[in-house]
Amino acid sequence: MRTRDFVQRSLLLFGVVALSVVTALTVERLLDPPSAAAQGQPQVVRASAFELVDDNGAVLARLGAGPAGNGNLALFDTQGVRRTVVAGNGGFSSFDRDGTTLRYQAGYVLERGLSGTPPVNGVSLAPDGAVGVLSGCTGTVTC
Repeated sequence: MRTRDFVQRSLLLFGVVALSVVTALTVERLLDPPSAAAQGQPQVVRASAFELVDDNGAVLARLGAGPAGNGNLALFDTQGVRRTVVAGNGGFSSFDRDGTTLRYQAGYVLERGLSGTPPVNGVSLAPDGAVGVLSGCTGTVTC
């Protein structure tokens, strides 16, 4: 039961973060439309990467290419340590406070990532978690 609660909380956290990012971008666009829209120019912005920074210039989020060239959204804590990555190869990873120790991974990724993340098909918890991998499940999962 504890593992299911952890997975549900993790998925809820991911949903809240994703919804927060979308809401912030939507509100910003509604309150201050880009000048390109006012001039009738194309509304596509192209860049190699986008970074969200705090008032001191510390990077809080980065959208760009990942190590394998896929799209990659990395979220950082207030100390600048990478904590969460949503990768274009189908994976979602959360890291410990050190920014490198993988604590949670979910998705459908069949090969080891260039940054060392293991393959996963389902949900993989930290080594000290009660469940190693949940995959191929149908219906209600009970532990």
